[in-house]
Amino acid sequence: MRLLIDLGHPAHVHLFRNLYFTLKEEGHHVVVTTKNIPIAKTLLGLYGIEYINLGKKSDGLIGKFFDLIRFG
Repeated sequence: MRLLIDLGHPAHVHLFRNLYFTLKEEGHHVVVTTKNIPIAKTLLGLYGIEYINLGKKSDGLIGKFFDLIRFG
């Protein structure tokens, strides 16, 4: 099975890390994505989880709207 885990907050690394490793052990193809969140990227590196960086998050309301379209 092919699975995607999208991390939007550093706490999601802790929440999904055990699931990630369990699924990998069972032979599933798991892809992890995250925005450019320094703490999340550091945690993923510490746990040895490969990830795809989707880029920078926007802070303003209009920027968040366009992020919905871009990341959607």
